[in-house]
Amino acid sequence: MNPTESIQFPERFNMADYFLYHNLEEGRENKVCLYFKDQTHTYGETARMSNRVGSALREVGVDIEDRVLIVLPDCPEFVWTWFGAARIGASSRSSSWAFRRTIACARPRRTSSAG
Repeated sequence: MNPTESIQFPERFNMADYFLYHNLEEGRENKVCLYFKDQTHTYGETARMSNRVGSALREVGVDIEDRVLIVLPDCPEFVWTWFGAARIGASSRSSSWAFRRTIACARPRRTSSAG
């Protein structure tokens, strides 16, 4: 890409759709999308788990542009939570699992989907 060219995004752009759900539309439901230790997770499984997380977030009142702080170690649950939040239009922020006790209260105030 030429440095003077700009990337054009559609009016409505969702990271979960772009990185995960379009793979279902392309027929990759049974293809592996996530490797973790001795586990593999397909696009279909990842989408189903992400949908469950998104539904759970909505049930507790999380809505479009709300903030979600993810404090999980590197694991499939982190991926499912990130995609679940993105799918419903929430803004997510992750924090190191090691700091879960000291920053969990301060971080959400500094996270904004508006910039």
